[in-house]
Amino acid sequence: MEPEGPRLMARANDVVVKLERDVVDAARLVAAHRGVTMAEYMSALLRPLVMKDRAKMAEEILSPAKKPK
Repeated sequence: MEPEGPRLMARANDVVVKLERDVVDAARLVAAHRGVTMAEYMSALLRPLVMKDRAKMAEEILSPAKKPK
C-alpha cells in the first residue's frame, strides 16, 4: 500500500541531467506545489515531446528519401 502524500525517494531508474538554473528553480516550485517529485514533474512534461521527436526521427531514418528539416 502506497503512503499518502508526496514521494520522498526517487525511483531506481532516475538519472541525473543538467538543465539551466532558472528552469530548475521554477520547476522545483511547481513540483512542490503539486506534491510530486521533480523527476515525476519533469518526466511528465518532457515525455510527450521526446516521444514525438523520437517517432519523427525513426520515420526519417526509415524513409531516407525524405530529408530531415
